[in-house]
Amino acid sequence: AESEAKTSLAKLSKKHQSELDHGVPHREASSRFLKSSSVSYFNEASRTACVFHPHMAANELRDTPGRLLLGWALLLSCLVLLAWRIHLHPADYEWTEYPTALGDVKYYTALGQEDRYEPNLRFPGQEKGLHRRSVDPVVYDDATMLKLALDATGRHLVYQRAQAWGDAKASVYLKSGENRYIEFGARKFYPPYVPVRP
Repeated sequence: AESEAKTSLAKLSKKHQSELDHGVPHREASSRFLKSSSVSYFNEASRTACVFHPHMAANELRDTPGRLLLGWALLLSCLVLLAWRIHLHPADYEWTEYPTALGDVKYYTALGQEDRYEPNLRFPGQEKGLHRRSVDPVVYDDATMLKLALDATGRHLVYQRAQAWGDAKASVYLKSGENRYIEFGARKFYPPYVPVRP
């Protein structure tokens, strides 16, 4: 009986040792299987992501900065058309501009031989002219002088004082320097002009 017990115990020990020895390779095989499965899954996902789809490319094009550039181009085109429309038909838009003499450098020197005795200042389309009324320039702030129009020669801008704006009988002025103006209007009495002989 004692020998049989020893024999049974030895068999059980061998069986337990065999199970332990075979368990490690099984665990290693399972680990390798899981790793290979994961690698295969990610490789398949990568190949799927790299496949070219025409409809996806079209969607990406619609989201590119080209759409922004196209929008800006359309906006600028509309602004240019509006500005050209305003330039051609300013009367269609309800605003009034009163440009001042600030920045005007088309200084008056002379319109004719003697502007005090000859009505040399004329507006476009008018035959009746205006005479020079002042010998020396008068001082007015450029910001208070409002533009009427160009003279008939197109060389000088004609101004009127802001206080007299709209008064057809008020004097007008040509700019002769910064804050300096020559008055024009109805003829003022001066002694007869006699040319000085050299």
